[in-house]
Parts: sequence; C-alpha cells; structure tokens
Amino acid sequence: MLKLTKYEFLKNKTVLLIIFIGIAILESAYLICCHLKDVEKTALTLTLCVVYTSVCFFVVFVLAISNYSKELNSKSSFLIFMTPNSSLSIIFSKMLTTLITGCVIAAILCGLAYFDVWFLSENFPKIRVYKELINIFSQMAAVEIAQLALTVSSYVIDFLISFFATVTLIYLAITLSFTLLQNARMRGFISFLIFFFSEIALNMIRSRLPSPYTFDEITSTYRMLMNLLPGALLDLIVMILCIFGCTKLLDKHLSL
Repeated sequence: MLKLTKYEFLKNKTVLLIIFIGIAILESAYLICCHLKDVEKTALTLTLCVVYTSVCFFVVFVLAISNYSKELNSKSSFLIFMTPNSSLSIIFSKMLTTLITGCVIAAILCGLAYFDVWFLSENFPKIRVYKELINIFSQMAAVEIAQLALTVSSYVIDFLISFFATVTLIYLAITLSFTLLQNARMRGFISFLIFFFSEIALNMIRSRLPSPYTFDEITSTYRMLMNLLPGALLDLIVMILCIFGCTKLLDKHLSL
C-alpha cells in the first residue's frame, strides 16, 4: 500500500512541484508588496494567491480523475493491475494520494489565509482596527475566537468529505465505462449520466436527512457538529461503497 501511494506521488511530482512553486512565488510577492505598503499591489497579489491556491485544490482532483481514466484507456498502464497488488490496494492508494494532496493544499490555503491577514494587520494599522472591532463584536455576541475557528474548520472538513464522495462517484463511473460498459456505444456519455443522476440522488438523500436541531436551536458548536454528522456519515458510506464497487468491477470485468 505504501509503495503504491509513493508511486502515485512520484508520478505526479512535476505537477505538484509546479503547484507549490506557484504558491511560493505568489506568497513571496504578496509579502514583499505588503511590507512595502503598496496597497494596490498588495490587494492584487493577495487575490491572485487565494484564487491560484483555490484553483490548485480542484486541479489536484481533476488531475487524479484524468490520470485514472488514461490508465484504464492505455493498454501499457494495465501492467499495474497485473502486479501482485490487489485492485483494492491500487484504487485505495490512488484515492489516498488524492485525498492527502487535496488536504495538504486546503491546509496551506487556510494557514496562509490566517498568516496573510495577520501580516496585513501588522503592516496596515487600519486593518488592525477592523480586526479589533471584529474581536469586540465577537465578544459582545459571546462567540469565542476558538469556537469560531472550530466551527469554520468543521464546515471545511464537511466540505472535503462531501467533495471526496463526489470524486469517488466519478471513479466508479469511469470504472463502469471501462468494465461493464466497455463494449457499449457512447459509453463515456452513459457513464457520465450514471454519475450525474447518482450525484443528484445523493444530494436529494442528503437534503432529506434528519437534523437533530433546527437552525434556531444551534446555540453551540456541539449542536452544529451533530447537524453535520448525518451528511458526513452518508458521504463516508458512499465513499466506501464506491471504492469496493470499483474493486469488484476491476477484478471481474477488466480486460487486460
């Protein structure tokens, strides 16, 4: 498993290196402009940094999906499925690599956002005043900064789980295209429809899940987490089913 995961990282090392170099260049440009107190260039570089990092987060998943599709479409790439490694190990290593990379970029985005706001407030006194006002209002509303950070983090994690569930559905649709539907006409379009309607069904089920508390009753982080829990569990179940579904399809229907 670890060797397969390492192989996936090495295979994408060039793209990942470009992504991290781009983040480093934009962040350096922002810090320099901020230190020089150039308002226009600071705003521009900060915007570019946020947009670039956000786009890179989604590019990682698009790249993983594209690579998986190319591997199944290329006969030479089938060699990996002829190794002693099980299909489950191969699929899980691909998804684990994608998840780790996505989480790392998300963590970098959140970390840089916090650092950049702090650095901005240190170099521009007016921003520091706004920051203090936010602290005062949060205290008046009896909302602690730690509680607010936990709330934001919970929603970010919930988004990551939901988004990754969508990614696993795409993996399953691609696997169907190269296994059960390999001899069908317009197999790509059919697999897309399967994913599309599966995603709609998943969202419908998610929207109908019972919430322990109404919006007005969410007065603590605990209650907020309890409301997020049913949707997160559903997404985790979908991920597990999709991973095992891909494994079974590859074991029984993949033509090497």
